[in-house]
Amino acid sequence: TVVLIHGLFGDTDTWASTVTTLTRTGLNVLALDLPCHGRSAASATSFGMLVDTVAAALDKLCRGPVLLAGHSLGSAVA
Repeated sequence: TVVLIHGLFGDTDTWASTVTTLTRTGLNVLALDLPCHGRSAASATSFGMLVDTVAAALDKLCRGPVLLAGHSLGSAVA
């Protein structure tokens, strides 16, 4: 699964064309909204909480290996 993590002030819409392209190649793709962004109901008050929240989401949503790809803040989280 390719996991896409957007940057600061972004949301999953940032990855719309990338998701479409990767999905067409047969890859499983998951674009996540960081806490306090987009449609995420999660909150975070520190960078560590961002990382922990994303890790928990990956544990819940993904089976097997993942490839993390991030932009800006998302790359730091990845």
